[in-house]
Amino acid sequence: MRLEFPAPAAPSGPISPGGGHRPRGHTISVSAPSSRRERRTERDSYTSRPGPSTTEKISGLSPSFVFLQLYHSPFFGNEANKPLLLPKTQVIDRAVKVLDQMPPYDTHKIGVVFVGAGQVNNEVAILSNEYGSNRYAAFLTGLGKLIHLKDCDPDQIFLGGLDQYGDDGEFTYCWHDDIMQAIFHIATLMPNKESDKGCCNKKRHIGNDFVMVVYNDSGEEYTLGTIKGQFNFVEVIIKPLDYDCNLVTLQCRKDLEGLVDTTVAKIVSDPNLPLLVRQMALHANMASLVHQFRANPSDAYASKWLARLRHIKRIRTRAQEDIQSRATPGISLTQGHMQQNKSFQQSSQNTEVSGQRKRLVSTVDDFTDFV
Repeated sequence: MRLEFPAPAAPSGPISPGGGHRPRGHTISVSAPSSRRERRTERDSYTSRPGPSTTEKISGLSPSFVFLQLYHSPFFGNEANKPLLLPKTQVIDRAVKVLDQMPPYDTHKIGVVFVGAGQVNNEVAILSNEYGSNRYAAFLTGLGKLIHLKDCDPDQIFLGGLDQYGDDGEFTYCWHDDIMQAIFHIATLMPNKESDKGCCNKKRHIGNDFVMVVYNDSGEEYTLGTIKGQFNFVEVIIKPLDYDCNLVTLQCRKDLEGLVDTTVAKIVSDPNLPLLVRQMALHANMASLVHQFRANPSDAYASKWLARLRHIKRIRTRAQEDIQSRATPGISLTQGHMQQNKSFQQSSQNTEVSGQRKRLVSTVDDFTDFV
């Protein structure tokens, strides 16, 4: 009897010249046409997608969210920490309107001028410049964001007194972060008028700024006070050098030398010049604000945040006076506070334990008494 075996099946993969299957490591994997089309589609969609949005993100917190973080439980501690509903009176309404006029960020005004050849001692010539060098233009570009004054909302962007209808030019540069805004009064972006030969329109902005940035491209030494003004406390002097470098120095009035360091000169490259000058100008402007408030020690300089907090505390005091006068006309506010403190001390001595949790009364210090 003859035994018959079925013929071996033909291999489906590629055959090596030796007659066996090719090892797995030498196999070439080829994607299917549909897979190639999908990858091509993904690649095209990636290259054609829009770039990052240039729309600025407006940071901030919702008042309702802040309220929930501060008062997330019905236990408010003593009466000083309890939320207070403002009464509908003219005094309170006026106080709230004043609060609305106080921005929740610090504001700074910085003047910027360009000094050309032969202009180092000529105030009118400096203010009359309509343009500067290429390096000066690049410096302005990095100093902040170019804005169209006509399109700006004064409630959102601090303009520092600039006119929005062309009297002070159409454009300027501004810079901001989460806690401050700075506007630059740039002489070369302001128009020259035939009726204003002395450039008084420009000087009423730049001459009243505490800090002025001077881009000195004259090749001569610039001295403090060339552009006269009552409030020009500090000047940041930029002297362009060879190899795309710049010498940056500070000049200030004698009564400000204790707050501003004028002994150190800095050499910085063109790309990093705007950042350094902006930071130096902002620090100098804050020092000038502190110096201005030195004349009245009882009213020390405070940031806009702290000024708003002080005003809110005054509104609360007025509201408490109004509520107290309506509830007990014969008891003064001071007597009412004494009674509240006395009752609070008694209640704190008899703190009750609810379950295994003990409610602790905490107070928040706003540090307004230390400024």
